[in-house]
Amino acid sequence: MFYHRFLCLLMTVGLPIQPIQALDQPVELEDPEIFQVNREPARCSGIPYATREEAKTHRIEASSYYRLLSGSWKFHWVSNSADRPRDFYQPGFDSGSWVDFPVPGLWELNGYGVPLYYDTKYPFGAPNPPYIPAEKNPVGSYLTSFTVPAEWEGRQLFIHFGGVKSAYQVWVNGHYVGYTENSFSPAEFNITRMARKGENRLAVQVFKFCDGSYMECQGMWHYGGILRDVYLYAAADLHLADYFVRCDLDEKYENARLFLNARIKNYTDQVVRGVQLDVELVDSRGRTVRTDPPLTALLPQLAPTGEVVLDLTCQVERPALWSSEQPNLYQLFFTLRDRRNRPAEIQECCFGFREVEVKDAQLFINGRPVKLKGANRHEHLSTSGHVVTYASMVHDIQLMKQSNFNVVRTSHYPNEPRWYDLCDRYGLYVVDESNLESHGVNGILPKSNPQWREVSLDRLNSLIQRDKNHPCVIFWSLGNESGSGENFMIMRDYAHRIDPTRLVHYEGYNQAGDINSRMYATVERIIQYGKEKNDKPLFLCEYALGNGNSCGNLVEYWQAIETYPSLIGGCIWDWADQGLLKEDENGRMYYAYAGDYEPPEHPTDANFAFCGLLFSDRSPTPKLWEVKKVYQYIAIEAVDAKRGLFRLRNKYDVTDLSAFDLYWSLEQDGEELQSGRLDPVTAAPGASALVKTPFDASLFIPGAEYWLRLSVRTRTDQLWAAAGYEVAWEQFLVHRSEKPFAPAAKGRTPTVKKSDGRLTVEGKSWRLVFDQTSGMLVSYQAYGREYLHSTLDSAGGPRLNLYRAPIENDGATAQLWREAGLNRLSPRLCNLEVQSGDGLVQIHTHHLYQGASGCAVDFYTTFSVAADGCVLVDHQMIPHGPMPTLARAGIELCLREEWNTLEYFGRGPHENYPDRKSGAALGRYRSSVADQYVPYGVPQDNAAKQEVRWLTLENDQQAGLLIVARGEPLAMTALPYTTADLEKATHLNHLHKREFVVLHLDIRQRGVGNGVDAVKREDTEFLLNQYAVDPRPYAFSYWLRPWQGNAHPAEWAREERPLPSEPFITRDDRGQVLITSNLPQAEIRYGVHPSAPSPTAVYTQPFPLIGSGQVRAVTVLKPHGRSRVAERSFQQLIVDTPRITPADIYFYQTCRITLSAGTEGATIHYTLDGSEPDQRALRYEGPFVIDREATVRAAAFKEGYEKSATVSAAFKPCLMEKGVQANYFVGRWRALPDFFHLTPDRTEWVTRIRLQDIETNKDHYALQFLAILSIREPGEYTFYTGSNDGSRLYVDAREIVSNDFPHGYQEESGKIYLQPGRHLLEVRYFQNGGGQDLLVFWEGPHFSRQEIPATAFE
Repeated sequence: MFYHRFLCLLMTVGLPIQPIQALDQPVELEDPEIFQVNREPARCSGIPYATREEAKTHRIEASSYYRLLSGSWKFHWVSNSADRPRDFYQPGFDSGSWVDFPVPGLWELNGYGVPLYYDTKYPFGAPNPPYIPAEKNPVGSYLTSFTVPAEWEGRQLFIHFGGVKSAYQVWVNGHYVGYTENSFSPAEFNITRMARKGENRLAVQVFKFCDGSYMECQGMWHYGGILRDVYLYAAADLHLADYFVRCDLDEKYENARLFLNARIKNYTDQVVRGVQLDVELVDSRGRTVRTDPPLTALLPQLAPTGEVVLDLTCQVERPALWSSEQPNLYQLFFTLRDRRNRPAEIQECCFGFREVEVKDAQLFINGRPVKLKGANRHEHLSTSGHVVTYASMVHDIQLMKQSNFNVVRTSHYPNEPRWYDLCDRYGLYVVDESNLESHGVNGILPKSNPQWREVSLDRLNSLIQRDKNHPCVIFWSLGNESGSGENFMIMRDYAHRIDPTRLVHYEGYNQAGDINSRMYATVERIIQYGKEKNDKPLFLCEYALGNGNSCGNLVEYWQAIETYPSLIGGCIWDWADQGLLKEDENGRMYYAYAGDYEPPEHPTDANFAFCGLLFSDRSPTPKLWEVKKVYQYIAIEAVDAKRGLFRLRNKYDVTDLSAFDLYWSLEQDGEELQSGRLDPVTAAPGASALVKTPFDASLFIPGAEYWLRLSVRTRTDQLWAAAGYEVAWEQFLVHRSEKPFAPAAKGRTPTVKKSDGRLTVEGKSWRLVFDQTSGMLVSYQAYGREYLHSTLDSAGGPRLNLYRAPIENDGATAQLWREAGLNRLSPRLCNLEVQSGDGLVQIHTHHLYQGASGCAVDFYTTFSVAADGCVLVDHQMIPHGPMPTLARAGIELCLREEWNTLEYFGRGPHENYPDRKSGAALGRYRSSVADQYVPYGVPQDNAAKQEVRWLTLENDQQAGLLIVARGEPLAMTALPYTTADLEKATHLNHLHKREFVVLHLDIRQRGVGNGVDAVKREDTEFLLNQYAVDPRPYAFSYWLRPWQGNAHPAEWAREERPLPSEPFITRDDRGQVLITSNLPQAEIRYGVHPSAPSPTAVYTQPFPLIGSGQVRAVTVLKPHGRSRVAERSFQQLIVDTPRITPADIYFYQTCRITLSAGTEGATIHYTLDGSEPDQRALRYEGPFVIDREATVRAAAFKEGYEKSATVSAAFKPCLMEKGVQANYFVGRWRALPDFFHLTPDRTEWVTRIRLQDIETNKDHYALQFLAILSIREPGEYTFYTGSNDGSRLYVDAREIVSNDFPHGYQEESGKIYLQPGRHLLEVRYFQNGGGQDLLVFWEGPHFSRQEIPATAFE
């Protein structure tokens, strides 16, 4: 180590020897304690200006003392750092064979190396910190020239690198300048001594990886290169080197105390006397603000090459405060004057008066409670990677503001400096994150390791010093997914010491933060937090994982967040997809992801790059419209919708509703009927206002739906939108009546013919053809046109469909669908029956759709064909066997390609799903079928529309097919691709439009959820139960009507046809039979065979049927007749299987067991010896206690029901007395395994629950810790587990902490009241690759949080 430091010292003093060049890699590259050589101290953004006019622009490019060096440089690249050029920085080196290369620019996107995307792995292979294999460490060498302006003579010359990935050395004119690491923070070097008049030669050598790369394991593309601008600037010998402006508001948040720290540097070798610093505060109108006292300081003298820090303070009366809603900015001008009062240097910065606090477990800004509505944002463009443009930043922030965002997290590194200027100007809070993520080794570093302490602090310091004057920054984030340890506590204290005006954030180790932060907590979990008493608010630094078609149930998240004060909001993951634009061999463009560049020896993280609210081209996905709606700041509620009375509730923090205009419109079946503008309303934040809309109800007609839409729009131009931009809206149903009956279709009863295996139903200008073998409708013609597409790959329909092309969040559930054969259901015709008479032909089909593993569905369809060729289609499906929850319940129908224009009345215009539809208004929409497709980076299910009343598919000649839902509205998808096409394709360019339209009509569709369900075998956490599609019976109906010319679909849809459908018969788990009809005007009659074989009783309410029997029912529609009799047979109900709690556990001394029955009124009988229980066995009367090994078996019984299945659980006593038993298991898991039924590979005895005390393979294993915990005082105890990956903690077999599944370091806690005595403690943990960590703490009645000591296990 001394030798390494000595070499660095030689280079620092500028000796010509370059010993590091003789090594395969520079010594600094693998020494975490050497992270910079000769680098200037970190400072705030900004440079000197020659004049006040230049400074007013707040643009460094306007300064006479600025020269941009970015452009085309000479470049040489090697894949192995040992092969890099060693003397290229020497004067006279011939770079004629080198290529021209853009700066900024990334190697891999310009033909050098392969782009790699990783989330938890390292691109250079297996981690071995701090070492980097030379053969996997590419190096880029750069040469360029620059000329120092003559007018800069006598000034200090600095070179600024905005960001370089990841370590680099710099030479000027052959002289060594310095070295630095940290890819996303700026570095500056003073090159005054090395530069000369005329042309200068700059040499830079960039290493893609270094020891610092272990702290840059962010989930993103990993490139090499110079990724931000390089420029020169000149400073006076008497230089304002740094400054920090902050404020403190008074108790009323009206007046402010301004504090200024200024560091002044003397670069001369002489004493400087009479230096004066003048600071002027100017408001947004350019007026000087009076300060008391004036901000002026006089320095009597400044020592040679010395520096001094000045502290100035003043009072500012009633400044305009800065917030995300009202980003009032001031400008500070700094003038450094010499002893003759001449300006030696002028600088400036923008500043906002604001105060950030936590009080009562809430976040307050300027004294007002604030909810944070945001997203995580990577710096990425599809053509240039991390090299982002100013235009793209403006695009992003305008779209964020337009979408009601008020915060952004700079995941997971400091962003381009101009981004913060934009956030200051536009009003966007920033969670500013340090470039520290040791995800792949976060159980190893930085932890409490002193060798990694200074570099961790340096990364945080670089962030704080650069961004400290930006009012937009409200949190300093210590990093991301880097584990726990003392180093983070030191970083927290350091941040507080430097800047007490902001909060510290760090997810996963909340002791190091001023707020509690969580990733991907469920709605249930945050509600639990909101109900608890906590000292800190909860911030969801990542939630609603946006991978592909996702971001469901945001409504439920924000209902919880707005209900509980301690829930302060969160940031969705993430803002934009990170695809790379690529061209295939056929010239088709598509967005590539990690797997497209995957080196065979080191697999990457596939398509995890597609998690954005924007597509890779930065256009909005449908997810963004839902976010905008959920994030809106004005709640609009109906007081009396039918009378047009509504309440507007102001959820802004500082904005009054008088800043907006309010518009209303009344729509009849999706088309505007009336509209107007309401008088302005006034309502302060938190207040409400009533409004009345003057719609004319006399215009209502029977059968139509009337929805009133209220729209809140900006009154004046904003920086982010023009006047008239809609910031909030809501829709309300004000009138809907039963549809009147249309006259029966006139004409003769359609003819029915059977020939050549075909059954044809035909009228005057139309014809339907059924295949008698398959029972499918294979042709539907009208007016000389065919509607259906029927070939070998699409042989008629409508076909039952329970499957979808899996979206990312379907995860393991999609595998269950495939195992059940839902993606390949095979129909078998069981029955085809024809009825004809009274102007109507009915075709009844019964298909049995068979899957796999015993899964099957009875599917009944009735086609009722009227004389005019209109067809009422009734479907009933009854599933059987062990089916998982379904993707959908509906049908698929293929139509010919010419029907390529879609119009519908439902939610839209963008894609929407059951748990992501609040941002899609009910309306009438029109587009091509091709434009329905939503181009997610990886093709998957898309384009769904909910609550569709009717739709048409038309051709270019104003002809088409009208489909009208009867009864409950349907969900709909129309695309030129099959489900198999979407599932098979891995990229957009793999999709080829079919020569037909694939139409899905569904009575139920599965939601999209908000987290990956790849961990569990069933979906319980991230897809709320109400958005799952249960495998139960469903019924739905719709009309098919050919039309042409000037037909009006809405008019036809407003009327009902007097044609009764068969009723739908179901039975619930309690044995209640429910009979429904899709015609509210109809009467239902029923009977139960054999007691009442004919359906004569009038059905009024559900009735019980516990035993077996057959229910028959008919729909009666007077005077139009009755439906066909529906029949449904039921078997005797079986009692639900009882539950044993706890089950399969170890216990100490005694164990209390509870049995519970799922069927109301059932009794439970059980045995303790493993024998089969019957009604002669022990009857369960209440919880019982065992004190020895036992196998409990239980069954439930109820009169009239069949006996339940038997449930079994084993119990084993834990006989230990002292210490901790650690059971070690080798294997791969994605959730904690069932240790009770596993045999450990090794058992050890240790004194504490500590990961480092156990020898493991560090990659894929699990641990079970068992110990007897001695409790001396009664009271409430809190237990904590912090782990990477999953963990759980149990006390006396009761789960206290649940922290399961793969994740970076995160902490969970739970409470339990314990009596004095001995209690069994069990901690379970598993490691699934990457970082590993396990920490277990407790807190008791009279002691604070601490590690559980060894004495507690004695």
